[in-house]
Amino acid sequence: MALQTHDFSGLPMTVASSGPLADIFTTAGLSAALGAQLTSVSATPSASPSTPGSGGSLYCQTCNKSFGSEATYATHQKTARHLTTLKEQQRKRDGVSANVKGKPKKTPVSAEASEAARQVLYADSLTKTDLAGAATVYWAASNTLWSQSRIRETADCLSKLIAVLSHLQTQPSAGEPAVTPPATVLKPSQIVETLYLARMALARLTSSYDCDVALALYMDALEGKYSITDMLTDAISEGMPFPSVLSRCHANLEDKIKPTLKKPPRRATAGPAVDDSAKNAADAKNSVALRKLQLVVTEVLTFAASVEALSHAVLLGGVAVAVAEDGQRYTEMRDILVRLADIYASFDRPWSACDCLESAAGAAGIEASRKTEAPFQFGEQANSVESQRSDPPSETSLLCDALMLAMAVDDRVRMDRLAARVMEMEPDYRDDPDLNFIISLTRASCTLDRDWETLESRYQYDDLAYRKSAHHPSAASRDKLSDVWRAWRKGRT
Repeated sequence: MALQTHDFSGLPMTVASSGPLADIFTTAGLSAALGAQLTSVSATPSASPSTPGSGGSLYCQTCNKSFGSEATYATHQKTARHLTTLKEQQRKRDGVSANVKGKPKKTPVSAEASEAARQVLYADSLTKTDLAGAATVYWAASNTLWSQSRIRETADCLSKLIAVLSHLQTQPSAGEPAVTPPATVLKPSQIVETLYLARMALARLTSSYDCDVALALYMDALEGKYSITDMLTDAISEGMPFPSVLSRCHANLEDKIKPTLKKPPRRATAGPAVDDSAKNAADAKNSVALRKLQLVVTEVLTFAASVEALSHAVLLGGVAVAVAEDGQRYTEMRDILVRLADIYASFDRPWSACDCLESAAGAAGIEASRKTEAPFQFGEQANSVESQRSDPPSETSLLCDALMLAMAVDDRVRMDRLAARVMEMEPDYRDDPDLNFIISLTRASCTLDRDWETLESRYQYDDLAYRKSAHHPSAASRDKLSDVWRAWRKGRT
């Protein structure tokens, strides 16, 4: 059998590490610390953007990409795609420099790595007669090679493993039996699970070196095990509204994803009816499987956002929201929606960001109804779900964020609807100077009131006084409201 594998000659042979490498073979999602360790990139900042041609758009020479605003360009400079490209260019320059100076110094190879390399050669020979046996050897060898920090050899071994398992998966099960049955037999479920783990491992490995290959491997892994496809990515990139995305993700969860997780409960020995305890055990297992799926989807969502794959990030975020809502984990649902709002906002999709914040407010409201919630304080939410915060965002604070964003884009229909929701939730909003000012500013915007001086004097608001007020909203929300106020004044002078 001729294996169709990726070319990983551009990867380094090994990597220097001060501690153990991240476990790319983990069955759950990588933690934030492990993910940062695996995908961290050390590179010098790129030069200031140039403006080629006409239009005045900002241009990243490193990535050969144009941007329409300073904000999106600044966001791009922090993404994994930009930093990985910088790292790759630096590595090539270092390689050229090393070739000029002479042959690079060989890295010593451990006995374990040498034995694993011999096992890979043995597995290569098995591909002619025993594919399942070859897959078993490739899997063990790849784990050993990774533990010995052999980056390129691990990637090559995993690529061969994926090719073998893909061939086994597509082999027809019916037909005449082989004259000599293979020494090793893998069940279909074993093939699916090992293929999923191999793709996830290779995606994590290549995420520091080739963003496009890593994203393709991530999506292949999710499609192969959970039937999560990228069918919606084109529609999302063309502006599909977020509520429609979320509705499709809920449908896919019920129709495609859940059937891949469910296992039939064992029948009771006394009769044909399903035993209640067995059914409860099966439900518990399915719940754990969904929880594991959410962790993995969140991992891929984070990676997709870091490489500026907006449509993939939104699709996976929609799946994660659907899974969290199905499990009635509304706090997680709220946090994922806030993350999606940040992603939409960073890619100049403020209307979709408003949709996410409104949905997040709804999730926060459901969670608050389950327990006694602290009194509302304007601006208590962080700017991003990635931030560590002591107090979770309330329904009102998320609605205020959405309201300010709607004011920034002059969406008057949404402004009117959101203001009505805030007033309904906070009937004493006039006693809160910040809430009162936001509602008044909303009314003035919706009625095209241009008398900003009267509004300012009536509510005694200006940037400096607001920053020194005793109410003390968070710095992020304070800046948002100040920006909205300055833009509102400028538009009416």
